[in-house]
Amino acid sequence: MSVSINFWLRKSQARKDGTYPIYLALNLEGEKCQITTGITVKDKEWNSKSQSVRKSSILADVQNGNLNTLKIKVLKKYNELQLKGEPFNVHMLKDALSENGKNLATLGKVFDEQLDKIESLIGNGYSKPTLVKYISTRERIRDFLLNKHRRNDIYLYELNYKFIEDFSYYLRIAYNNGDTTIYKHYQRLKKIINEAIHAGYLLKDPFHGFKIKQGKSPLVYLTLEELNKIEIKVISNSRLQKVQLLFLFASYTGLSFKELANLTPANYIQNDGANWINMMRQKTGRHYRIVILPQAVKYLNEMRDKFGDEIPAKKLLPQITNQKYNAYLKELGDICGISKNLTSHVARKTFSIGIALRSKVSIELLSALLGHSNIRVTTDYYAKITDEVMLSGIKDLAFQLEAIKSQ
Repeated sequence: MSVSINFWLRKSQARKDGTYPIYLALNLEGEKCQITTGITVKDKEWNSKSQSVRKSSILADVQNGNLNTLKIKVLKKYNELQLKGEPFNVHMLKDALSENGKNLATLGKVFDEQLDKIESLIGNGYSKPTLVKYISTRERIRDFLLNKHRRNDIYLYELNYKFIEDFSYYLRIAYNNGDTTIYKHYQRLKKIINEAIHAGYLLKDPFHGFKIKQGKSPLVYLTLEELNKIEIKVISNSRLQKVQLLFLFASYTGLSFKELANLTPANYIQNDGANWINMMRQKTGRHYRIVILPQAVKYLNEMRDKFGDEIPAKKLLPQITNQKYNAYLKELGDICGISKNLTSHVARKTFSIGIALRSKVSIELLSALLGHSNIRVTTDYYAKITDEVMLSGIKDLAFQLEAIKSQ
């Protein structure tokens, strides 16, 4: 009884970067099975006759070395099973390899498994933008490995504190990334590492103790007085008038720019004497249903009256690109005497801070109105503002207690 070992390129599983995974095929007494090697190459880099990576690839030596190491491990495990003197088949050989193979898993393999999972769950807990962000982190890691180590993957057992420290430095130098962007890449990488730990590929976090100081950018929002400047401003320019109404509608609903663009007539419901927005949030993929303020209804109706001919059949609001929208908002801010830099996101912050929290809306209600996945997201982001609201509330309570005592 002997085992046949072959490597082949699985072209039915093309990756987004134009590479294909190399698989190991085992044949034992006519029984066959396949095992992924975790190595990917382009079609032109693979020599099917010699079952190796062509020398023209800068990673050929490393990748061929890894393939040869894997072949040796197969033969070693096969010999160990034979020496036991007990009957076994190709699937038992594969299982035996998998036990040892957990230490041979690569970061790229685990990352690709997670990308496949996210892609399959789009619309059911994940969104396309989330997938794009994870792909971006995957590409940054590959770039880092190529530039720093002349390879496109790394075994999980090789990961350590220095790896993440060097990767963070690389992002800062090669891509001019700031703390916030680096932190986001680190968050996604940590998610992949946690998946590897849960799968048994790793026993502990190789980045334990590593921290990135995430810079807190100032929260820009409009006060009610500033928002009123935009509301009362009479604008004759049709282009700016449209942006004015869109911004006011967003400021009284808390909807993001993408959600404004995605709204359809079916998302706008009038029921129980109230007006509702009923939709799926693109960012979280969660169902989102809120009552909107009368002010929002007012500006929605104005947009329908003035720009009804420009609203596409399957859309609720006039359409504009985010780039133009932000450019025109700066112009609108200048005309209305607003010194703050107006952007599409300022409207969402204006709703949450300038309107809701300043009007003493509970953090639980605000979390629901913003469509956050859980209340912790809200409290973490608005912690400082929440403290201010709490201080104001305590002062009001103290005043009321003194009034009661004096009666």
